[in-house]
Amino acid sequence: MLSFQLVRHLGVIGYDDYLWKIDPDPLQAPKLAIDAFTNVFSQKVAVIPNIPLYQLYVSKIED
Repeated sequence: MLSFQLVRHLGVIGYDDYLWKIDPDPLQAPKLAIDAFTNVFSQKVAVIPNIPLYQLYVSKIED
């Protein structure tokens, strides 16, 4: 959550290994935390489209 406060307006936050599944336990995969972050800040970030499957980038559109 600190990353949102640190990034500037229109700055980009990038996530790698979005769909990574090395463990059958979903709590061990980064997707759950990434989805939680984007849901919490859904009105303040925009997903950048056309990115490789295992990466996710969002742009901060509102403070």
